[in-house]
Amino acid sequence: MSVPVLSITINEGDQSLIAKTPYQFTTTIQPEDASNKNITWNSSNPEFATVDNNGSVTGHQDGITILTATSLDNPTINSSVQVTIKTIPVESITMNINETTINVNGTVLLSATILPQEATDQTITWYCTNPEAASISVQMNPRECLVTGLSSGLAIINATTPNNKITNSYVYVGIIPVASVTLSQHTVNLDENQTKQLVATVQPNDATNPTVTWFTSNPAIATVDQNGVVTAKTVGSVAVTARAVPQTDTAYIFVNPINSQDSYTATDSTFVPVTSIAINTQSLTISIGQTQNLSVTIEPAGASDQTTNWTSSDPTIASVDQAGTVTAVGKGTAIINVSCGNTNSQAFITVE
Repeated sequence: MSVPVLSITINEGDQSLIAKTPYQFTTTIQPEDASNKNITWNSSNPEFATVDNNGSVTGHQDGITILTATSLDNPTINSSVQVTIKTIPVESITMNINETTINVNGTVLLSATILPQEATDQTITWYCTNPEAASISVQMNPRECLVTGLSSGLAIINATTPNNKITNSYVYVGIIPVASVTLSQHTVNLDENQTKQLVATVQPNDATNPTVTWFTSNPAIATVDQNGVVTAKTVGSVAVTARAVPQTDTAYIFVNPINSQDSYTATDSTFVPVTSIAINTQSLTISIGQTQNLSVTIEPAGASDQTTNWTSSDPTIASVDQAGTVTAVGKGTAIINVSCGNTNSQAFITVE
């Protein structure tokens, strides 16, 4: 004689689960000697979590779903629990190599580390900013990327997570990168209309591109030509920077009034140098034709000269003006750099 199912109980009750981590639910059927103990499982919101007919549930994204176990013997007999799915976001991603040099046809294996280790979605998107200089190949381990040198140049390899955490490695192919730029002086006192020759020393001596570019944070106070000659214009303080990509060094120029008994010097002035600058976003995705305003935080807040200089690694992908407005021009990734004094910050712009 057939013994009908009278009740189903989901033993574990309501649960809060971590997405991507399977969890097993079990049931108790009464009476114990019921003839047909087979059941089916259903999720009310499968976009949040799915469940198989063994009661194994897997969460996919933040949300709440109701799991229901129903008797095949009598579909009116069922039991339900509420399941809350929570995701763990990626907090940081780092690269094993920040900067390296390889020959044409040479290779280097890059690997990315994600924290926390239990982050829900650990997908990594790899991108090379200069595919003419290097090619990339994602390995069997998706956190690893093999870079192969194709021709002389700089390739910046980016690794990005779905929540836009990004890290990068500078791969110099067939070239020797600039390791440092050092100015002959870092504090200079001048009278109005005086000049001073600054000398920039680039290391190593055999760097492929040792070209130095000079700029001033305020040409109304002091100008600098591309030979490093500083000309004082009017009383005040200004930062003069020498750049040999990707390195910089800065000198602070203090201009004194002519025939003044009091000198405007580094020791007795109230000049406060910038110690750090940070763009308000580390990475950004925009569409062709769109614009986005970037802002910066300068420390200390009372720094004397907060003049910024904005540049783009590839204006054909994303251009930037001196107000920090980025314009998406063509598909790809570009690095937006802003400098202030001897500090700088970067943002990675992906144009779709």
